[in-house]
Amino acid sequence: MKNNVSKYLKPSSIILAVLIVTAGFVYVKNQSKTEDAENKLIAKDAENSLRRIESRSATLQVDGHGFAVGDIVQITTGRPAVGDIIVYDPFENNSMCFAMGPSMSLGKILGVPGEVFSFQNGELHIRMDTVVLDRDYSQQKAVFQSKKYENLVGSHITLQAREYLLDQWVGQECFPGEFNESGSVPYNRFTVTEGAIIGVIEKKIGHDDQAEQEFRDRVY
Repeated sequence: MKNNVSKYLKPSSIILAVLIVTAGFVYVKNQSKTEDAENKLIAKDAENSLRRIESRSATLQVDGHGFAVGDIVQITTGRPAVGDIIVYDPFENNSMCFAMGPSMSLGKILGVPGEVFSFQNGELHIRMDTVVLDRDYSQQKAVFQSKKYENLVGSHITLQAREYLLDQWVGQECFPGEFNESGSVPYNRFTVTEGAIIGVIEKKIGHDDQAEQEFRDRVY
């Protein structure tokens, strides 16, 4: 009797073991697929979060770069590239130095993080581009991110993470506790930080006459 039971149990045990191993393999394989899918979703979310892509409209408070006060434009919050026209907040950019004005400015991206530029003979040079500014700023104080320069003569400056070079002077930054006989010490700014960028202009989609009049009548 025992021999007969043993005779039938052995093959059954083998079959059971095979089923368990197979089930385990299928489970591991499926789990691996699930983890791969989850990892892809996480990577995709991270990429989208990094690019912050979304589209919306904005009514311009300022002129420049082919746009006028009151123009309604479509903007995207993706990171800008060289040549893009951006809308940015000069107050968030710390480039107002106690000045008053609209909380919106326009600028054209000339350089992106990691690129090097310099001032030569009062002109701004980056890659093969030369920008003639409205005056020679090279002899004056300037600041890029947290680094201050007494002047820009002979300086080669690398744009830091989240810092973009514009094709114009964008204002001045003052630092708490830094004063001279005239008051706060101003440092010229030529860059905009990513956190101050409202969006990249994609196209003009309309014009608001009432908003234009309101913005033009506003006194600062």
